[in-house]
Amino acid sequence: MNKKDQIFESEDAYLKWLRKSKGLSKTTVWHYYNYYKDFVKQDLSQANINKYLQQKKNNFVVRSFMKSFLEFLEVSNQYVIMKKPSGKIKKRIIRDYTQDQILKVSAYCYKKSLRHGLMFDILYHGALRLDELISVNVNSFDWNEYFNDPSKHCKLVVIGKGKKHRPVLIPPATIDKLLESYLANGIISGDLSKSEIIDKLSTIDDPLFHNLYAMRIWLDIKNNSERSIGIAIRPHELRHTRATELEKQGASIRSIQHYLGHSNPQNTEIYLHTTQKTSLQNIRNIID
Repeated sequence: MNKKDQIFESEDAYLKWLRKSKGLSKTTVWHYYNYYKDFVKQDLSQANINKYLQQKKNNFVVRSFMKSFLEFLEVSNQYVIMKKPSGKIKKRIIRDYTQDQILKVSAYCYKKSLRHGLMFDILYHGALRLDELISVNVNSFDWNEYFNDPSKHCKLVVIGKGKKHRPVLIPPATIDKLLESYLANGIISGDLSKSEIIDKLSTIDDPLFHNLYAMRIWLDIKNNSERSIGIAIRPHELRHTRATELEKQGASIRSIQHYLGHSNPQNTEIYLHTTQKTSLQNIRNIID
C-alpha cells in the first residue's frame, strides 16, 4: 500500500471524517492531510489561522482544508477564514481539439503500449476525471450487456465526486483491445464459454490499471500528445472536447450533464465549445 492509500485508509478521526462524512476523493484527502499535519502542531487561534493561510498564500486548497477542519471541530462560527486575495487571476485557456487530433494521439498511445492506448481512449470516451480513471476495476464494465451485443458501446460505471456512481460508454474497438490483452495474458481463455467469460470478468475486483496515479496520467497524456500532434494536451481538456463532440452529435445539455457527472447544468455549459456556425447548423437540421 503506497503512502496516499495509507493516508486515505487512516483511522485518524479527521481523515476518517473527510473520507466517510464528506465523501472526498483519495487525492483531495491527500492534499488536505499535507496541510493538516502542519497546522495541528500549533494552537488553534484566529491569529494562527491567519498566519498559516498567509504562509500558504491563501490558495483555494488551503482555504478549503481550513474550512473543513473547523467544520470537523464544530467551531466554524468561532473563526473567520480570510478572504481570497483580490485582483483578477489569469485563467488557463481550455483548448478544444478536433477528432483528427484525438485519433492521432490515440494511435500514438497504442503504438507506444496497449496500456497507454487504453488509458487515453477510456479517459476520452468516458469524459473521465483522473481519479475516476484510477477507480476503474475490471468488473466496473457491464460485461453481460457487452457480450450480448459486442457491436454496441460497453457501459462502464465509474465513481465520481462524492462517491456518486455514473455510467459512461466505451467504444467496442477499445473493449476488443482490452479483451485481446486478457486472452494474451491468460486472464480469460478461448476455451471458456461466453457465460463463463462473463462470470469471470464480473468477479475480478482488481484495478484495470495497476500502480496508476494522477500525475503519471497527466504526464503520459502531455508527453504522448506533444509528440504526436505537437500540442501538450491537459487531461481535463479531453472532458471538454468530448462534451463538445457529444453536443455536435445531437446530445442535449441535460444528457451531457449526466454523462460528465455535473450536479449543475451551468457547469456543463462551460464545457461546451460549440461555435455559432455549428449551433446554427444544428438548428437548421432540426427545423429542415
